[in-house]
Amino acid sequence: MRATLLEHLACPDCGGDIAAEDTRPRGALEAGDPVEEGTLRCTACRRAWPIVGGVPDFVGGATAGEVAQTTAGFARNWVRYEEVILREEALNARLLRDWVAPLRLDALAGKVALDAGCGMGRWLRAVARQGPRAAIGVDMSEVVWAAARAVRDQPNAHVVRGDLFRLPIRPTVDVVLSIGVLHHTPDPAAAFAAVQGRAGPGGVTLAWVYGAEGSGWLERWVTPLRRHVTSRLPDRALLGLSRALTVPLWAGARATPWLPAALPVPSRPYLEHLRLYPRRYLEHIVYDHLVPSLAAYLPRAEVEAWARGPGLAYHLSQRNGNSWRLIAAPDRGALARALEPAAWPGIVPAREA
Repeated sequence: MRATLLEHLACPDCGGDIAAEDTRPRGALEAGDPVEEGTLRCTACRRAWPIVGGVPDFVGGATAGEVAQTTAGFARNWVRYEEVILREEALNARLLRDWVAPLRLDALAGKVALDAGCGMGRWLRAVARQGPRAAIGVDMSEVVWAAARAVRDQPNAHVVRGDLFRLPIRPTVDVVLSIGVLHHTPDPAAAFAAVQGRAGPGGVTLAWVYGAEGSGWLERWVTPLRRHVTSRLPDRALLGLSRALTVPLWAGARATPWLPAALPVPSRPYLEHLRLYPRRYLEHIVYDHLVPSLAAYLPRAEVEAWARGPGLAYHLSQRNGNSWRLIAAPDRGALARALEPAAWPGIVPAREA
């Protein structure tokens, strides 16, 4: 943890300021060097949290139920494929542009960005390299220490262990990103409200989530299998199954562009997208689809309601025919400044939301 993170932290209980105590190595905080151990304390309610391995830990003890199963499964997988994923730096930068489009990545320069649900830090690293003043990643699982390793060489990047529903972040963020996270929570709508609540005046929030439209076959066949079988498998068994399934998926993705256009191929745009991934990177994706207890496929109307309810201006686009990108801001002007000009006609003004 670096001292510059403190200006962005807030008590998740009372919203008070956060101060650091008993930091180690001695003098690191004052010198601007990373702090590995210590204590954070709210100056108002006096509640305290540890800094562990350079990461402020606002979660502490183990979680329970489906949330615990889902976050632990992802964490195991992300740590296992950490090297495979992070060495694909150019691919990850390309994927980030695809995931956030039509949000302009140059809109991040000099700003404060929050990656809400940062996982092992691949998007956080890619965001930090866009030149924000601060790029803050928050995740609930123990994978935060892998994320901290991923961005250790990025002085503007910070990692915090925290709950998305009780984010220890000041509501002053310029750009909030939540990529592939909200649909893995018990209440996606409340999760969006929580992360959007960290955006400051004029701040922009982007959420990418699984869509119900275009995912009918997944809901019909894969979801029951995931809920009742694969999410309950031992790690080694699920890893073996994921590797076995990756082989035909990898081959099918590469064959898709040569199949006749009239041939009804389920999720054709998504399969063509999967051609970008090396085989071992794809193994990680297959495992991620099979491991979680919590995964929701959300219809367009439900995702739009997240912005319409609080009266935000928004832009909604479909990605690969099976997922949604929602970008929202308090007003049309703030949103337009963050989007590519070609997307401006698709903005729904706040007065219509």
